[in-house]
Amino acid sequence: MIYLLQGKIALIGDDFAVVNVGGVGYEVHGSGRMLSRLKVGDAEELLIYTHVREDHIHLYGFQTADERAWFTKLLDVSGVGAKVALALLTALSPEEITQAISTAQPTMLTRASGVGKKLAERIVLELKGKVASMPAGISIGTAATAPQGGVQADVVSALTNMGFKMSDAQNVVATVAAGQGAEGDFGQMLKASLQALRS
Repeated sequence: MIYLLQGKIALIGDDFAVVNVGGVGYEVHGSGRMLSRLKVGDAEELLIYTHVREDHIHLYGFQTADERAWFTKLLDVSGVGAKVALALLTALSPEEITQAISTAQPTMLTRASGVGKKLAERIVLELKGKVASMPAGISIGTAATAPQGGVQADVVSALTNMGFKMSDAQNVVATVAAGQGAEGDFGQMLKASLQALRS
């Protein structure tokens, strides 16, 4: 299962981007909001959700942990597929989706293409109790410019999204970061943290 891609943006289409990772181009679908922030030639780190069906495997990319988390939560709602989930993340920020659901304002969700009143009400009804468990916004950013101070938080968020306990993730990441020093990057730190947690 692919969780992260780090590479250069080779192409940007209407609803996808191609990420060149070691000479292999991965087609990654994303929201219009996310795709608008990408530039061809830039180095990027994208969190990935792998959607597997009998007839295809699609990769969906996100720049923040909360974008990915909301995408997966939205897919749990009856009648919401990947296309609608991306439309919601195009029309609204994760913070706005959180506000719409936590304050029971389904009309906010109807700003998204393909989301009518009934579907918006269903989303609010089914997800209202899950808002508190959503992660805070953590930016993955570009591979070249992501601030070191945010890397540890990114790794902790990735680990907790994989099912590890927050306390375990924080302890392991702190230990790994101390060993890698200021030069540690997201990919190296995540790999080392996973090895430590699974040992």
